[in-house]
Amino acid sequence: MADAILSFFGLKKELFPNPPSVTITGVRIPADGTPAYLAPLNTISTASTTGGTDTFLFHIPDLRPFWKTKNGWEFRDIERLELRQQQQPPQNQDKVEHHLQQWDSLMEQQQDRLAHSYRLIHCQRQRQNTEELRRIVLEHHSSCSGIYYIFWSLDQDNLPVNPFVPTWINEDRYQWYGDVFLVKMAPYEYGGYGWALYEDIDPEFLDLLAEGPLKH
Repeated sequence: MADAILSFFGLKKELFPNPPSVTITGVRIPADGTPAYLAPLNTISTASTTGGTDTFLFHIPDLRPFWKTKNGWEFRDIERLELRQQQQPPQNQDKVEHHLQQWDSLMEQQQDRLAHSYRLIHCQRQRQNTEELRRIVLEHHSSCSGIYYIFWSLDQDNLPVNPFVPTWINEDRYQWYGDVFLVKMAPYEYGGYGWALYEDIDPEFLDLLAEGPLKH
């Protein structure tokens, strides 16, 4: 859809470069019952993927080696998780404004306002439609505060049920399928071109995963 609009206005796709792959440390919750652990994950540009509700991140962890099925990857979904200390306010407008400033800067550089506005609106809508959880962490888990994204698959026909995801992550979800992953965002979440900025998950998160935070 985005490519068709760019072509209609005579704009080149190269004006919107794809982010390079980076390696980040995320958390894998295996469906086979083995303990959750820190896993190195390589990101892949969403421009080279199909399906998913995560294109607003522009690059995401490549989970195909874990799910191993075409539908497992194409039927992926995400949820946003905010962990904060009790005295911290929820994520405020400053970070949203920072994200928009990054987009405005790109708009000025390229001078292709119409095509850029389409991409911005698409990403904003997708981000706004992403489900969000908020939880409060105790002081001894303060290093775990921040924004995370949970990645899972809806491919119930090919992936096994995963009953090992802690209930505090989402008490309303009936079942998870296949391995479930979490990745952490950097403090400002987005960098140049609106690309997602990730940071490694602290090893202490594994303790929090088992213990659970306070409810929001």
